[in-house]
Amino acid sequence: MRRTSAITFAVLATAASLASCGAQEVAVEDPAVTATPASTPDGVPPQVLTAAAIRSTQDGTPERALFQWWQAGQFGDADAVVDLTAPQILESFDESRLRRLVRVGRNSFAGLRHFGTTLDGETARVRIGVVRYRGSRPDPGAGSLYTVVMRRTGDAWGFGDSLYLNDLARAYGVER
Repeated sequence: MRRTSAITFAVLATAASLASCGAQEVAVEDPAVTATPASTPDGVPPQVLTAAAIRSTQDGTPERALFQWWQAGQFGDADAVVDLTAPQILESFDESRLRRLVRVGRNSFAGLRHFGTTLDGETARVRIGVVRYRGSRPDPGAGSLYTVVMRRTGDAWGFGDSLYLNDLARAYGVER
């Protein structure tokens, strides 16, 4: 078990250190900060992104927008998910399909851990670990690493990763 945890940490640490060439790297003040605490008050499942976790990210950043989008998905709030999705994604990933995906997959949104963000103009790449839980403890063998694309339109960041949405839609059988 300890070896699995060490390997998982090494993989996550390696992913956190990768950056895109020519882009601006945004430092994470404390890469050990997890948006999903190992335990939460009032019996809230540990994978739920809390308001405190969202507030721990700076307002107006791609990380904050991703956390808000993710929490809306956790609660099955299709209206908020649509509102927090970049307009250009809604052109290619039909809004009604996105709403169906939220209804079908809402209980599968795991916890998040943020490792860093790379900014490149109107695009941000947010490196996250998707944390799965067994009871109230993280399951080191069930997590995944992703780089999620966020897109800025005007002053607002929106979820901008059609590849991720298409992968989720395929996994949950939400076809066009």
